[in-house]
Amino acid sequence: MTYPNFQDEVVGVLAKGPDVHLVKLYDKVATLYDGGLRSFRYPEWLDFTEKLIQSVEAHYGQLNIVVLGKLLATKYRTMLADGTVPKLPSEK
Repeated sequence: MTYPNFQDEVVGVLAKGPDVHLVKLYDKVATLYDGGLRSFRYPEWLDFTEKLIQSVEAHYGQLNIVVLGKLLATKYRTMLADGTVPKLPSEK
C-alpha cells in the first residue's frame, strides 16, 4: 500500500480492517526497531503505531509484535520526553 503522504497513509490504513492493521504494525515496528526516522517524525509515527497496537491487540491478543511495539513506543516516548531521541546523520 502506497500513499502520497503520511497523513493519507494514517487515514487510509485506519479505515481498513484488523488484518491490514496487523501488516502495517509489522512495518511500523520494524522502522522503530531500526531507528531509521528523522527525529521530528517520531511523535506522529508513535501516535499511529500505538493506534495500530490497540487495534491488533483487541483483535488478535498479545502477539509478539504487540509486545515489541509497546516496548519500542515506550522507549521512544521516554527519549522524546528527555530529549535523547536519535538524529540521523543527515540531521546533524
